[in-house]
Amino acid sequence: MSTLNTLIDYFETFADNHLQIKSFDYESIDVVDTKESKINGTRLFMTWRPSFWRNGIPTLSFSFFIMDRVDLETTNLRDVQSDSLSIAHDLLSDINNSDPETWTATLKDSGTSVELFKEKFSSMYAGCIVDVDIVLPQGLDSCSIPNE
Repeated sequence: MSTLNTLIDYFETFADNHLQIKSFDYESIDVVDTKESKINGTRLFMTWRPSFWRNGIPTLSFSFFIMDRVDLETTNLRDVQSDSLSIAHDLLSDINNSDPETWTATLKDSGTSVELFKEKFSSMYAGCIVDVDIVLPQGLDSCSIPNE
């Protein structure tokens, strides 16, 4: 069964195994520029978006910020965005091609949104935002919390 913790662990493992990603966080994007969260290399940020249940089937929605620091002259902007898009492709491929024994969720058929960005915090960052809707296979026809 897939839970929020299972999903976060799955994407953290993806980030740990990806050679270009240096860190993973699941939290609000507004902490990206705090002292504890300074980017050191490409970072995968996973944030929660409003989610929904239709006909008893849960669909959890997330935004993934794939980002890296851009130099002051922005000469590496195109490279950072290109690398981020490549990582986005890897992320989506990993979801679609993962082992059904360990992964019980799928991307929603309606597609996935990918947007390039460049944003000034205390430093300039760039990359892409990938919005995904993950459909969990179990319905809401039974309780998943143990009871007596």
